[in-house]
Amino acid sequence: MNISFRHRLATYMGYIILGLSFGLWAMLIPFIKDSLNINKAELGVLLLQIAFGSVVSMFFTGFITSKIGCKKSVIISTLLIILCFLIISLSTNMFIAAIFMFLLGAGFGMLDVTVNIQGVFVEESLKKHLMAGFHSMYSFGVFFGVLLASLLLKYYDFLPAVLIFTSCLFLLLIINIPFFLKYGGDAPKKILIKPTRILFVLGVVCFIAFVVEGIVLDWSALFMREVKKVATEYVGYSFSLFYLTMGIIRLLGDKIGGRRPGRDRPEASGGLSRRDRAPEGLL
Repeated sequence: MNISFRHRLATYMGYIILGLSFGLWAMLIPFIKDSLNINKAELGVLLLQIAFGSVVSMFFTGFITSKIGCKKSVIISTLLIILCFLIISLSTNMFIAAIFMFLLGAGFGMLDVTVNIQGVFVEESLKKHLMAGFHSMYSFGVFFGVLLASLLLKYYDFLPAVLIFTSCLFLLLIINIPFFLKYGGDAPKKILIKPTRILFVLGVVCFIAFVVEGIVLDWSALFMREVKKVATEYVGYSFSLFYLTMGIIRLLGDKIGGRRPGRDRPEASGGLSRRDRAPEGLL
């Protein structure tokens, strides 16, 4: 399999597309709450559909990608995300919104797994520590996605802003399609396997980390608007810094990975997270 630097750049762009999509989603939550005229409890149920869709698609994406390749998986998932954004933006019915939020979550999960699969192939082929840098592009994507969505929502109405943003996602996809891999790895023998002890521990760590990130992503915009009384078009500027700092640390991860033993890295990051626990609690 001939993998070049251009495939590496395309992988970066895959993570950026994913991050930009999450950035747009975070900014749309207050507008969706208003357009559907629902309370916070009902919004919480809708947000669960994103999680359900992601979990379901993640179970099957590895198998699907092994059959159709990373390129087709990226195309399908990105187009699904764009379609769902547009329909959710037009919807005034909670049931329809719930269906397409589930599908939006499925698109997120499929794109997430696929770019990670391509990232593994690129990293192994180029024989460099690249995965932390790839994930930093996701974080920077969320950061710039929030800023871009905030800027668009300041000057345009809800739907035109979504149209412009999704057009940018589509353009990024088109530019990078030739350099996503046609290969998707070998098909897994089983979709579900019994995890080893270390895999289970890592899963718990990831679960805790994603709970924190999910709270920040899904609820910060509403928190800033309804508790701190910040104008809706400005709420993103506050929590975008969370993703900026995350991206910076991830960007350093590849160099750290080449110099520090594997056990030292989670201990160091755990120490930082314990220091930062008070600010997280305040949120």
